[in-house]
Amino acid sequence: MGDADSFKLLMEKHLKWMVPWTRKYLPEAEAEDAIQDAFITLLHEATKLHPGVTFRSFLFGILQNSVLHSLRSLARHWHEPFDDEEGANDTRVDPSPNPELELLDKGSYQEIAKALFSECSLREQQVILLTLESQDDATIAKALGTTANNVRVVRHRTIVRLRKVLVPPTQEFAGQLAVSLGTDLSETDVQEVESRLKEFEDLEPGWLDGKEGEVPSKEGIAWVRRIILALMASYKVPLPYLYPTPEGGVQAEWSFKPWEVSAEFNLTERSAYLHAVKGWTHETMIAEVSFDAEGKALEESARFIIRIQKRGEYA
Repeated sequence: MGDADSFKLLMEKHLKWMVPWTRKYLPEAEAEDAIQDAFITLLHEATKLHPGVTFRSFLFGILQNSVLHSLRSLARHWHEPFDDEEGANDTRVDPSPNPELELLDKGSYQEIAKALFSECSLREQQVILLTLESQDDATIAKALGTTANNVRVVRHRTIVRLRKVLVPPTQEFAGQLAVSLGTDLSETDVQEVESRLKEFEDLEPGWLDGKEGEVPSKEGIAWVRRIILALMASYKVPLPYLYPTPEGGVQAEWSFKPWEVSAEFNLTERSAYLHAVKGWTHETMIAEVSFDAEGKALEESARFIIRIQKRGEYA
């Protein structure tokens, strides 16, 4: 409502967890920018806060998107200079591209950033991003306080993991059966969902910043597993990216450029808050689904997600 003092209080309260969480994924300067962008977005989106969702969860979703955009920006190809770096190659000799990184040269920045954010540890993200910025192993090792040999080990291990995400089966293994996320529920998809949810069971209380971050209940995780697999198997919803929420819930995300879709599952109430936002225009669609009648709820959720998917395809 334009109350500057109230907004300041919100910032002071939530910066306590936003800063340490964001710095897990971004360098200090980029982390500050991401947080600032999140609060700017909040100014435009605050009126869309749904009564069934906590403010903290709402802000956390905005911050996740802000961090993802920052990672996407950082995950540039080594041959792309910044605007103010034109001519820099006249005084600097770039190292030859690492053959392992040819894999990343084939993917879009959005795909690379999403994979780094969801699949890799902070150290692995740092090694890949610094490599993409043309830093040699010795420079990266000095920046991260490790050895050049360890940098090479971490990079190789990370590339192996990213390959599974970024390279479709038909590209990496010629002649093998390709699995389409939109048409089949493969064993790989099932394993991906189960392995990701298993990580949530292993979380410790305070996983977010040492003080906050509830652990999702095992019963709730089992429920989400059934819901996600049912959406994929019966309604052809694509494989989502899965995250724990600070309140002990689970959030699923899908990216259908230029749309980002999320489903925040409340494991206690057995409900889901569906949210879709279109790029930087901030066009938004929301829906809340109760799973008291599970069949109807699955259909409503699938219809919401697939409708946005089609809008992305036709954009």
